[in-house]
Amino acid sequence: MKFFGAPRSIRHWLPEIADRPPLPAVPTQTLMAWSVFGLFVLALLTAMYFAQAILMPAGAAAVVAGIFSPVMRWLERRGLPSGVAALLIMVGFILTIDAAATAVVPTVREMSTQLPRMAARMEFKLADIRASLESLKSARDKLDRATNVGETGPKPNVVAGAAPNSGGGLGEVSFQIGLFAVLTYFFLASGRVYRRRAIMAQSPQVARLQVARIVRDIGKRVSAYLFTVSMINIGLG
Repeated sequence: MKFFGAPRSIRHWLPEIADRPPLPAVPTQTLMAWSVFGLFVLALLTAMYFAQAILMPAGAAAVVAGIFSPVMRWLERRGLPSGVAALLIMVGFILTIDAAATAVVPTVREMSTQLPRMAARMEFKLADIRASLESLKSARDKLDRATNVGETGPKPNVVAGAAPNSGGGLGEVSFQIGLFAVLTYFFLASGRVYRRRAIMAQSPQVARLQVARIVRDIGKRVSAYLFTVSMINIGLG
């Protein structure tokens, strides 16, 4: 090989590259494993996209159940069965949402009455900007007419059609609300049973105690955090 007309070897010009050992070959099994993992991730994301109508209520139900876990434990310590305690929490949650909606209705009505005046005020403030835009548009049209040499024939009109309405918006929302309520009740009423099963699945007694302590600490900390943040947001709202 020649560089600048003189025969030189690669080792002479690039000794650090020539002395470097070759890169190890990637095993075929590793490539296959990563390829399968990538395909699995793509399939999982696709399934989550098409199942979002079910996953979103399930996630919201899990979060709400975590928020009301301290209230659930407090009611269970007072001797109430899990089903009755979960039902009381759901009724209280629905009544709270209803009361919040009732409190917001007067504000929405007042805003709807003030909306025409706000729109007129904005229209008055945007009049100058609109006039400037009109002058720019007329100048652009004149420039287009001055530079348009050929193709004076009629141009095809493109009509953008509206997207077809699926007609299932209200039904889908009702389904999601019902699924959210059912899953929230299930998570609240059955959380204690599944925690007990997870603890009893460990064979040694020491492992059971460790799992029980871990589950208790995680549940208390997560539920206390979610409950505190929710109360702060409700108070600010």
